[in-house]
Amino acid sequence: MCTPTLLAYFQPNSRPQVLAWQDGGHYASVAVSFDVDRPPRAVESGFRSIAERLQQVTQEEDCFWVARPLNLEMQTIARKLFAPDIHDSLIQSYISLKAQELLCLAVDKALIDQGSGLPRRRAADKVGMAKAYIDEHGLEQISVKEVCAHLSISESHLSKKFRERFGTTIYEYIVDVRMAKAYDLLSFSDLHLKQIAYEVGYNHVSNFCTAFKKKYGMTPNSVRTQQDLAASSPISH
Repeated sequence: MCTPTLLAYFQPNSRPQVLAWQDGGHYASVAVSFDVDRPPRAVESGFRSIAERLQQVTQEEDCFWVARPLNLEMQTIARKLFAPDIHDSLIQSYISLKAQELLCLAVDKALIDQGSGLPRRRAADKVGMAKAYIDEHGLEQISVKEVCAHLSISESHLSKKFRERFGTTIYEYIVDVRMAKAYDLLSFSDLHLKQIAYEVGYNHVSNFCTAFKKKYGMTPNSVRTQQDLAASSPISH
């Protein structure tokens, strides 16, 4: 099963361009590449601080790269990249800005993983830690109570601060993470509905279908029907 992933390729200017995709492969990924010697300004300072470590860990023959699962925020941006709802004259600038936004989030995650100053400051931020915990474990059968217990914080306090910060409840965010994953599985896999429900933390298909329709205003089967119609439609040039 494919997990939506951001693949950021860092291509040194002195090396020939390489094709990372294998013929016949199946991917659920968003790829963004740039010259390692001239990183985008939006991520330059953060990238410089991790470039040496990335090169040591992921050096390849022609380029080095980092791949990270997309959290809910990144998946939302990726969908806008695939289907930009904007005037044609602005699409190029729009896609460039969204790609930089994805890169910022990827570099941010890399900085956190290597323990830079910003992550240490975040260590005391239990609201942010709660969101990160849900991003990582939201597909499991976790509850609000479990999230609070993991962080050793009262449910009432975390719930209040979480809503103030993110404009949604902890439970609603857990559901959002699950529904985003379900939408991708419906779009990019042939798994049966029962298996998809289980993969995103639901033991009963009926509960999953109710939650999905509440989130997207359509049934899971409707998503599959739309995808089939799109795949069978002729592509205009």
